[in-house]
Amino acid sequence: MKLSVSNFDFTRTWINVPCPACKLDSRIQLRDVVYKRAAICRGCKSNLKLKDTYDSTKLGLRKITKQINNIFR
Repeated sequence: MKLSVSNFDFTRTWINVPCPACKLDSRIQLRDVVYKRAAICRGCKSNLKLKDTYDSTKLGLRKITKQINNIFR
């Protein structure tokens, strides 16, 4: 049986992002960054604009998936 992570979606991974206004960490999923969604700080309720400059998050997730799949070849 060949193992693979092709069914695992790394964009559903949760990360903590500090609010620039109140410094409280808010939990977001990496997919929110990839799709440039806005998040709301759970402390001060300000909008957190999530941006993926140069698609670095999307490219990084692709590289991680490729490397893990190479391990299982």
